[in-house]
Amino acid sequence: MKRRDRLAAGIVAATAVLAAACGASPNATAGSDFANVSIDPDALKPASIVNKGPFGETATPAGQLVLTDAECDEAKKHGYKVALSHLTMDLTWSKLVVQGIEDTLNKCGASLISVSDSAWSADKQIAGLQNLIQLRPDAIIGIPVDKNATAQAFAAVPKAGIKLIFMHEAAAGMKPGVDYATVSGPDDQGNGAAAAAMLAAYIPQGGKIGAEFYNADFFSTNGRKTGFLDWMRNNRPDIEVKEFSFTDPAQASNVAANFLTANPDVNGMYAIWDAPAMSLIAEMRAQGIKVPVATQDLGDEDALEIAKADGYIIGTGAQAPYQQGEAHASATLRALLGQTLEPFYGIEALPVAAPNLLKSYKYVYQQDPPREIVEACKQNPKCDSSEV
Repeated sequence: MKRRDRLAAGIVAATAVLAAACGASPNATAGSDFANVSIDPDALKPASIVNKGPFGETATPAGQLVLTDAECDEAKKHGYKVALSHLTMDLTWSKLVVQGIEDTLNKCGASLISVSDSAWSADKQIAGLQNLIQLRPDAIIGIPVDKNATAQAFAAVPKAGIKLIFMHEAAAGMKPGVDYATVSGPDDQGNGAAAAAMLAAYIPQGGKIGAEFYNADFFSTNGRKTGFLDWMRNNRPDIEVKEFSFTDPAQASNVAANFLTANPDVNGMYAIWDAPAMSLIAEMRAQGIKVPVATQDLGDEDALEIAKADGYIIGTGAQAPYQQGEAHASATLRALLGQTLEPFYGIEALPVAAPNLLKSYKYVYQQDPPREIVEACKQNPKCDSSEV
């Protein structure tokens, strides 16, 4: 079955189960057990990469970046040195991206000589880039904290004769093939669409959901928001989506509490990534509200919620950070070998729910899930525990 057909079939099947579980009540999921609803996350995977590049480019699958043995052998002759300007290093996601980059470089005789932690600060990123340039690497991989504020600092990289490869998005005013080699990143819009499809399966006709977004101009979260809202608009226009947002992630919990107080009758919730989702759930518990939650990214906490038979999170659209690191490194090596690259490469979206949780965790983290998650999965009839 083609993936597009599987997507449609998955939506139809999920809607049928929903109708049986919810009956005619418009608030059937609010404050109740929604364990009877089932979804097939694999069937909800977008048919192709939804994300567009910084200039609206259609994504080229990142699998095309993998080097041949001959290309890898050629790279080994040069012993390339690469540096990384990272968004932050305080997340497991960040560390897995670095691991993917380093492993891929090492296979082809290259090395990651320095990682600059921007700690979510444009000023720190600017200072870090200046330091990286002084190291005279052959290439710098970077993800802009703020594409406008850091533009001048990134523009200094090619001016210094250093190859520049972007993760997720390019700095403002820079052109592919001229100022930088390429951009590679996850299918954030596809993951947003997948989260919307999973959540919609639990929402009755004419229901209402809350959607918590990040009020900052950041490419990845912008893509997730667009993917989520576009899917709802095109596939479930009957659902009322009440948007709210936070600017400071530390305030996400307070913002969620205020929203829930004003909207106790919601049938479901969406959070832009897993940490705000967990603070949202804490507030839901405090206010005695239990409705299904969908989010983005796969961390230990939201994975455990998905694994639990009585958990709040019904699914997430996950990135694959290790594989993203592999793509960034492969693009860098190809650029250093003098190859002309496509302007934007995308890594497929990954819808994750109980049926594919354990195998997805192993794919994302390159290791088995923690025992607590496995044990919870074994107690959940929706969860496939045979993968571990």
